[in-house]
Amino acid sequence: MCNLSQGVKESGRMQGVAQGMAQGKAEAMLFAVKNLMESTNWPAERAMEMLKIPEEDRKKYAKMLN
Repeated sequence: MCNLSQGVKESGRMQGVAQGMAQGKAEAMLFAVKNLMESTNWPAERAMEMLKIPEEDRKKYAKMLN
């Protein structure tokens, strides 16, 4: 395999790993929000506040809850 195709293959693999890690983090955070809501009867916004989820990410998680 030539160096160019090896580099493209490695770049694609690294992008896939990064996407998978980001998705896993989002799913874990969503799981934590849901569990906190269920355990405390808090609304989603309060649960996200307690988990210190940044304001700019809260809309994304609120959308994922629906």
